[in-house]
Amino acid sequence: MWWPRLEEKVEAIMSSGGSEKKSELRSDRELLEEVLSLSRLAAKRSSSQNARVSPGAMTHIVKTSELLLDEAIHYKDKDILSAVTELHEAAEHIIRAAT
Repeated sequence: MWWPRLEEKVEAIMSSGGSEKKSELRSDRELLEEVLSLSRLAAKRSSSQNARVSPGAMTHIVKTSELLLDEAIHYKDKDILSAVTELHEAAEHIIRAAT
């Protein structure tokens, strides 16, 4: 019947697979090197995405936030002043990081 043939094939696979698996195992050092390499690649991709911020758009945001700051100071609106100050500082941080 089919069972004895299947059992022979499974036993053959199991006996040959064990020795191949051990030789395929990588050392801790190889695994650490791969993790480090992948981490560096992810960092490069992340920093290159930050550089894609349009300088014109950031300049526009900074100039607009400066106008809003002037208006908030003129009308003495503390809530708007606080929010616009945070926006302005965030935009300046992005510009510094991109340069």
